[in-house]
Amino acid sequence: MTILAIVVGAISVTIMLSLVLAGKAAFIGTMSANGGLTQIQVSPSSEIEGEDARWGGGNEPLTDATITSIKGISYVVDVTPVHDVGFSYMQLKGESKKFRANLSGYDPATKVMTMDVAAGRPLQAGDVAKVVVGSDTLRNLGYTSHPQDLIGKTLTFVNDPESGKKNYVTYTDADVTDPPKPDEKNFGGKEDAGEIHTYEAEIIGVSTAGGNAYMDNTSLEWVRQLTTRKRWDINKENSQQWEQQWKSLEEQMKQYNNSKTKMPDTLEAQRNQLMATQPQQEIVHESDITQNGYRSILVKVDDQNNVPAVAEAIKQLKLSTTTAQDQIDEMMKMFTIVSMILGGIGLIALFVAAIGVVNTMVMATYERTREIGVMRACGATRSTVRRLFTFEAALLGFWGGVIGLAISYGLSKVGNYILNRVATAQAVPLNNLITFPWWLIGGVIAFTTIVGLLAGLYPAIRAARMNPVDALRYE
Repeated sequence: MTILAIVVGAISVTIMLSLVLAGKAAFIGTMSANGGLTQIQVSPSSEIEGEDARWGGGNEPLTDATITSIKGISYVVDVTPVHDVGFSYMQLKGESKKFRANLSGYDPATKVMTMDVAAGRPLQAGDVAKVVVGSDTLRNLGYTSHPQDLIGKTLTFVNDPESGKKNYVTYTDADVTDPPKPDEKNFGGKEDAGEIHTYEAEIIGVSTAGGNAYMDNTSLEWVRQLTTRKRWDINKENSQQWEQQWKSLEEQMKQYNNSKTKMPDTLEAQRNQLMATQPQQEIVHESDITQNGYRSILVKVDDQNNVPAVAEAIKQLKLSTTTAQDQIDEMMKMFTIVSMILGGIGLIALFVAAIGVVNTMVMATYERTREIGVMRACGATRSTVRRLFTFEAALLGFWGGVIGLAISYGLSKVGNYILNRVATAQAVPLNNLITFPWWLIGGVIAFTTIVGLLAGLYPAIRAARMNPVDALRYE
């Protein structure tokens, strides 16, 4: 029973620490699966300076010029801008269920994103209206166990004005051939707030889980199209020029009217000509990327060891950076806290087991009192008796640790079987997460042995201090 208590404590410590190690391995594995360990995410600096601080502005947008500057930094292999587009919802064509839509675009022609797919193919240069869905969408659509059946189907992205989402596209050249009239709702560039817009895309791939689990990916080229509003409006530059000419003409006409002098025919002709050239509405393109810049930039570095140097160089451009190591460090802090909590629970179990060892060894001294007297009478010293009982207590801890590890190993096999099936179903590129490194095996056995040894010190000292004569008379 004493060994059983130590076994329970050993199992608690082993399983809890191995789960923490599995969590770390899973996180680092998903980070490295898509080349994340050599990537740097760049965003506008959060620092605000000067007068801009009063308005919360001052951040320079991420533009093509920013990309050119980053490409010139040593150790940078390639760079891709990343831009997201929001929709009210998405649904599989022909089905009524609606799901959250998170669509992110990048340039597949670059060497930055090395996206692995569980089915289909990754994005390629020139892909438009093509989507690689993440494992989150895969699960929502109900194709977790057979992702290959999703390839070739059509996703419909919807912008519903009732949801409060901005409609990126209002009118295109193909939609409207004539400009709207003054009495129409979209005259002067007003949005068609009452219309629902839909955009269809073919599913060409299913990405493995990891950093892209909650994001569906498409090409930056299609995102540019989606985030460019095309509407009828009056060209402001042409309108200003026309108004200046009209005001100048009005001043001349006013002078003739005030002097009651007949207006020259040339001035009348000029007026008629200007009226005929009054600016008309035309299709105006407004690009969200051109106006506000890219959401972020992803940088590929040649080697993981060069990532800190490149990140520091990018910061010199007054930009913010986030590296995989930054994310790993934050996660490691959390894992450290979790391991301390779970390890504490295991230590409590071992503390209870240690009390059991003390109780067992104390009872053993009572039961073996006459035996102790005989050993002392035959010449055994107090240190010999003390070592004997201490060794027995340590042996209890040793075998408790060994048996606990054996049971934990069996439980890990069951756990890995379950986790492997879940990982396969979720398209996660991980296998046999729960492992027992040699330091954990040796550490658990050494720890339980030391616990047993320390717990046996008091009973051993008590046994060594017995009077041999009294011990021989004990019944």
